[in-house]
Amino acid sequence: PQPSGECRNVLETSAKIGASMQDEFVSTEHLLLALTQVNSSAKNLLQIAGVREKDILQALQKVRGSARV
Repeated sequence: PQPSGECRNVLETSAKIGASMQDEFVSTEHLLLALTQVNSSAKNLLQIAGVREKDILQALQKVRGSARV
């Protein structure tokens, strides 16, 4: 079995997000951020729930500070 196109896009986007955040590994926060960017049913559900990328990034900055993954 192979992952769907949406799943592949989320994984690729999360790797790019991790690299842009200067992290060595892809973590759950990168995956969550990718879900807010890649057009998918997950993105639609997050939007309905009021979850925005901007809010996630602000929360991550508070929690992570300058730490890296």
